[in-house]
Amino acid sequence: MLSDFAEAFIVRIKASVADGYGGTSKTRSDGQTISASICSTGSAETNVGAGKALNKAYTILHDRTIDFKRGDVLKRVSDGKEYRVTSDSSDMRTPIKAGISFAQVTAEVIE
Repeated sequence: MLSDFAEAFIVRIKASVADGYGGTSKTRSDGQTISASICSTGSAETNVGAGKALNKAYTILHDRTIDFKRGDVLKRVSDGKEYRVTSDSSDMRTPIKAGISFAQVTAEVIE
């Protein structure tokens, strides 16, 4: 069963906090813990400054009742690695009558 490959992830919540100088800074805090599966789906070469870097792509499979949007962040509990969602859950969901309840998003590691 697909759920046998699931592991714990924490949804990171965006917040703005006063920076003490009259402005704000963006921060993230831990939100709810969810169960999801992740796998590497390839890599692509990207330009970084004067050089090139390898950008790995991942697919995260999760319950269809959770709605992730591009830019959301998940933290894997086992190693603390953070992933930025690069697609929307609504783009890839199983049909309700399918009998299994999954959605998927693509993601990249935040370095």
